[in-house]
Amino acid sequence: MGKTLDDIRKQAETLGVPKTGPYYPYIDGDLIAKLLAAYGLVATVWKESKDFKDLPDVAIAMVDYDADWEVGRCVVFHRMRSADEKTAQPYCVDSSAGKPAATTDLAGLTPSWYIGVTQMQKTAAK
Repeated sequence: MGKTLDDIRKQAETLGVPKTGPYYPYIDGDLIAKLLAAYGLVATVWKESKDFKDLPDVAIAMVDYDADWEVGRCVVFHRMRSADEKTAQPYCVDSSAGKPAATTDLAGLTPSWYIGVTQMQKTAAK
């Protein structure tokens, strides 16, 4: 996609998210879908999950979910497939330490909810 986090934040501000937090009253599934659509992507609704095997190849996954508070930490999940489709390497990009970092060690990360992400279909020219 080639966009920086600052680019995404500026786009979110055009959709009503304030420049400084708290952000939780604003960031919901609808806002995430609008943000992704602005970059040619389609989001599903939030869906329950118990394992990364349940997720599509690209998703925003909520881990460390607290059911009482209905909050969790979101990571970007990607299942990178080989050109021949025979092997796949799942990994997550997690920014919980303040700087996004990719990890293939998914032990200890259990997705409770996810939003699937796909590319928008281009309309056929007339």
